[in-house]
Amino acid sequence: MELTGPHTVVVDRQERQRQQWKKLLGRDWKEAYLFLLPAVILLGTVVAYPFLRAVYIGFTRTTSLEIGPWVGLLNYQIIYQDPFFWDSVRISLTYTIAAVILKFFAGMIAALLLHRLTRFSTVFTALVMLPWIMPEVVRAITWKGLLDPIYGLVNPMLKDLGLIQTSIPFFGTPSLALPSVILVNLWAGIPFFTLLLVAGLKAIDKEQYEAASIDGANAWRQFLHITLPGLQYVILVETLLSFIWSFNGFTQVFLLTGCGPLGATKVYTIFAIQAAQSFRTGTAVASAMSMVPLLAVLIIILGRNVLATQTGRAAESAKETGGLFSIISWPVRMLLRLILAVLWVLNDIGEWIVEKIGGLFSGMRTPSTDPHILKLRARAMRRR
Repeated sequence: MELTGPHTVVVDRQERQRQQWKKLLGRDWKEAYLFLLPAVILLGTVVAYPFLRAVYIGFTRTTSLEIGPWVGLLNYQIIYQDPFFWDSVRISLTYTIAAVILKFFAGMIAALLLHRLTRFSTVFTALVMLPWIMPEVVRAITWKGLLDPIYGLVNPMLKDLGLIQTSIPFFGTPSLALPSVILVNLWAGIPFFTLLLVAGLKAIDKEQYEAASIDGANAWRQFLHITLPGLQYVILVETLLSFIWSFNGFTQVFLLTGCGPLGATKVYTIFAIQAAQSFRTGTAVASAMSMVPLLAVLIIILGRNVLATQTGRAAESAKETGGLFSIISWPVRMLLRLILAVLWVLNDIGEWIVEKIGGLFSGMRTPSTDPHILKLRARAMRRR
């Protein structure tokens, strides 16, 4: 007869905890504590303490280097009632979403082209990486010079092509400032998407494409049903990383436009910096902390998918994380499925149109083979 009691329950719980640590850190999980301790101390000093201090400052009326009195949620109430804050959030989302979407499509096209190259692929890969490895300051100065209305090279080229009559101040026009900044972000971010997608393409088994070709699938069908599903984790990871980097971007936007003409490029990071410069430190921290929940959700989704991809246990990892992660990641998963569904529908519509047009052309009889035309020609010859 087996006896159970509180002591047995405690022992089982401790054993489960040991197994979890062993599963996470490996067989030598006890020794891992010693090696993790310096990293934990460093992260706690450099990351955790400043973050917690910033959270506390967001609840105070701080106007200088000294922390002010506690005011609770007053700073958050102030920024949530400030229309300029919401304008900065809207501009940040517009800038980020447009840049990420454009970088994805441009990176996918470049990756497919590089993947098919057999000669000089290393040279082209190195050339593609140049915009990415260029420092942000150098990149901003370069593009600001190229798009300058007086000394830049872009305006004379557009004039020679007859597209414009007078020089355009791209970064000085409210309607063109944000698209110009997005263009610079696109140019700088394409290499990141391209390199990751090329690596993902090389990991897809070529036998799948051969089997699909034997079954009669064209290149577009192979792309939809083999390439995209095979790149789903790569696409998710690079999209989330690019979203986080672009959304938190400050240097490039500030160097190109300041805060834009009439605030056209005043992203939320510039809003927070300007609040701090005007000695409203508590409000500045509160505006930055307001974006933490959104970024935290993206980081959780990113970390979970990276971990699942590395271990090759996506389904098991989903069970371990429970229903909370499913709820958090549901919008992202639904968006990806919607994009794939739209692509498949467009593909079906396109193939149906091509099939109908081909049927019309194949059903049309040329004058040389139409029996009615041949009879008319025969009668005309007899009359002669």
